[in-house]
Amino acid sequence: MPALFLMLACTQSAYIPNEPPPIDTAYEATIPCSTYSPNPATFTLRNNSAAMIRLYWRDTDCVETLYAELTAGGAHTQEGYLAAVWVIRDINDQALDWFIVDNPSPYDVTYP
Repeated sequence: MPALFLMLACTQSAYIPNEPPPIDTAYEATIPCSTYSPNPATFTLRNNSAAMIRLYWRDTDCVETLYAELTAGGAHTQEGYLAAVWVIRDINDQALDWFIVDNPSPYDVTYP
């Protein structure tokens, strides 16, 4: 009987360090959807971290579209609209940060 118990215990799923961590759904729920705006805006995202990041646009239905991948130290200039929500994610799609475009003039966004 103890051997059977041990075998069942080994079949349970466990976090494996080489796998990405689970998505933080509580943080995901705090990220708003974009709001419609006809007013154009431009920003440049600068990646000051030591890792690659991804830039996603979150539309008015909260569906995300990948727009750019930035290497460590990289930058990406993006045209869009005021009130647009942009999400910065790591290579495992874990949300790291987000921002809303609130300035029509070209400006910089720096992560972190």
